[in-house]
Amino acid sequence: MALPQIFDANDKWNCLRADKIGDEFGVQYIIKGGGNEYQRIKDMKASNASFIVSLNFPQAQDVEDPNEARFVSLNDMKHWEMAPANASYFEKAGINFCLTTADLRNITQFWTNLRKAMDYGLSESKAMEALTKTPATLIRYL
Repeated sequence: MALPQIFDANDKWNCLRADKIGDEFGVQYIIKGGGNEYQRIKDMKASNASFIVSLNFPQAQDVEDPNEARFVSLNDMKHWEMAPANASYFEKAGINFCLTTADLRNITQFWTNLRKAMDYGLSESKAMEALTKTPATLIRYL
């Protein structure tokens, strides 16, 4: 039995590149995303890949000072707003995924970020599955 292969893509575009590389070599990678896959969720679904979704969300930008705020891009602000919904987009699209603590600046943020992802639409049952059954299935433990 072959071991599962994980590709750390860390970005929506690299996820799509990883899938194309896998297609070329006949490998279906498990792809670890970077948190912005919600922006191309239809393409993620079309890849037929399973994903590892991080609960690492961007920090809020400091926009108190108007002089500093003008350097904050709309893309950065929109990503800050939407990143916690990434897992719920995967769930709604029916994409197989598991959750990881990888990339968290501080492991104590895990429960806070999991609750935030649930506030943004991730169901409790899918969160539990993405933390237990799905990872075990992906590494062929079950």
